[in-house]
Amino acid sequence: MKTFNHATTDGLLLAAVTIIIILVSSLFNGGVLAVIMWIIKLIGTNYMLYYLMKKQSATLLEDNNSTYKNNFAYGTLVSVLSNIVIAVFMYINITYIAGDKFDADMMQGLLQGYGNDIEFSNFQWIADHLGLITSIGVLIYYSIYGVIISAIMASFTKKESTPFTTDEINNNNQ
Repeated sequence: MKTFNHATTDGLLLAAVTIIIILVSSLFNGGVLAVIMWIIKLIGTNYMLYYLMKKQSATLLEDNNSTYKNNFAYGTLVSVLSNIVIAVFMYINITYIAGDKFDADMMQGLLQGYGNDIEFSNFQWIADHLGLITSIGVLIYYSIYGVIISAIMASFTKKESTPFTTDEINNNNQ
């Protein structure tokens, strides 16, 4: 239960950083600055997950449980909890906060892609459910990404105790 509480706190922290960067990058309306913000988000959240997993690994090492399996499970749990918060944020953002902007962008994209030969009623269902569709997509994408990154990071954060650690050497000398 202690691990779940830490994972919840760490997941909320990771989600908060991601949401702040998403909000800041939405101010740039595409372009080079939006790409730079996306790169900052990618590197920053990956490093943050690594740091959180490493911190948890040090805690697990005290209990002699710092294995690849435990670190991977913790990283995955932090990622999934963070992704749930981000998916809820995306739903609220698209449905209630910036829904008109997304509807206008979608219609503009449809007009550019299909010209005047488009029947807008065919896309009305998508426009009505865009928040839900995006949230499910974000949840699936970020969860898969989080599992992959957790698998990679777990191999770097595991710590194995050896028979030659300082505590055991000091106990043997007494």
